[in-house]
Amino acid sequence: MVNIPGISTLLPNYADVFKAANNYSTEYIWSAVGTAKGSSGWGTMLPGVMLENKGWGKYNGWGYYQPTKELYDAFETGDVRREVTILKPGDKFMYFGTETVYSSVNSLSGYQFNKYMEPFSYANPVGTHISSNGDHPTTDLNVPLLRYAEILLIKAEAALMQGKNADAEINMVRRRAGLSQPLQNATMANLKKERRCELAGEWADRHRDLVRWGDAQAAYAQPLHGFSGSIIWPARTFNPAVHHVWAVPQKEIDRSSGIIKQNAGW
Repeated sequence: MVNIPGISTLLPNYADVFKAANNYSTEYIWSAVGTAKGSSGWGTMLPGVMLENKGWGKYNGWGYYQPTKELYDAFETGDVRREVTILKPGDKFMYFGTETVYSSVNSLSGYQFNKYMEPFSYANPVGTHISSNGDHPTTDLNVPLLRYAEILLIKAEAALMQGKNADAEINMVRRRAGLSQPLQNATMANLKKERRCELAGEWADRHRDLVRWGDAQAAYAQPLHGFSGSIIWPARTFNPAVHHVWAVPQKEIDRSSGIIKQNAGW
């Protein structure tokens, strides 16, 4: 996919990646289809699930999946992805057609993901951009599962793991983020940071990244903080001998009449 010119490309503007008008853009390779008509059974609900609980009195957001201070601070100065990705107290954004100053009585961290807020920006969006059923809060925005920026970072990671240079791929992603100073002889540390900042709040699972890199034990040993600097999630124990894999569902073990065994430690 990386080597087919004209088929997959980066959109010039990072914010445009997360607009319904670009649901089928050249950057999207695989996505969860959205619909403003969802009532049950289909259509991605992630934008509504991430929206402030009760949606400031205008919509039934669920208030799940909140960014942390650690994520916010991971972005470099001048990185346009930070504001596109995260709302912090005092930030201005459009909500139901009105410029609104962000604050939260729900978010444990004080932050909210901003990537998927475009459907809620319009005046009278219910029925046209968001579902009328707040218990099934689908929107017309397709949520990316795999996009070209991640393909570039996958290629870069593969090159670095083989001792090869990955500057071209990483710098393509960084240039679009407004980081004009190119990296030279980029390292795995650079690659890890780019994945974190480029793909935050998306299907690209950071937990699986940490496990793959062997970083999970150290990462989970650190507490997480909110906007105020207070600890919102304590340090956790990650035992690589156990937690590198998930437990096998007991019903699958039962169905196999014991042929399938439980993973060690579960």
